[in-house]
Amino acid sequence: IRRQRQMCKETGAGGVKLFKFLRSPDVSVHQCFYLAIGTVVSFIVAYVVIAGFMGFIRRYSFTPFGVYRIFLAAAVFALVYW
Repeated sequence: IRRQRQMCKETGAGGVKLFKFLRSPDVSVHQCFYLAIGTVVSFIVAYVVIAGFMGFIRRYSFTPFGVYRIFLAAAVFALVYW
């Protein structure tokens, strides 16, 4: 529950910042256009990556991903503490 409240606060704060940014007299149409393009592109990339990862999990199971994460954690641990 605490994390959900924090996420709501962060989302609300982001919305307020966006509203203030768009209402600012210094904002040009080009900046709004680039913001919209960036939002759409990031949504598409996130969707493709998540769909690809879900397809990988359906095809191969979670075991290769788990093994990869364990080896990565061991490598990071070795780099940090040695």
